[in-house]
Amino acid sequence: MLLTVVMTSGILFLVTSVAGILMFYQLQQVTDIGNSAAAIFAADATLEKATYDYLTSPAYVYDPANPCFTTPPCTGPTVSLSNGASGSSYLVIPPPGTANAATTITAEGRGPGGRTIRLLQNTFLINP
Repeated sequence: MLLTVVMTSGILFLVTSVAGILMFYQLQQVTDIGNSAAAIFAADATLEKATYDYLTSPAYVYDPANPCFTTPPCTGPTVSLSNGASGSSYLVIPPPGTANAATTITAEGRGPGGRTIRLLQNTFLINP
């Protein structure tokens, strides 16, 4: 009888502990929604800035001596937002004349505090 009571109370304690841990993780995810939104906006802003720079900046015109073309990925622009979120970008640029090559821009956004990270990617297909 005593063994049955101890085992039953142990099982109830284990089930309650697991439920408490799951509830803790759910509450943690709810509080990270704001940080996640900030990280998405930071990644989007970084992706837009990197795309604009890629399309308008002479720094991304093909040059065999440019390290962006010899050892990709190349570090693109960074963005810091007023809410504490930040973003960075990486570019993989193929040399001209490469058939069906794609320029890939990857933007990483970090939410305030740096716990939340979101990635966005843009690809430009080049058809020579």
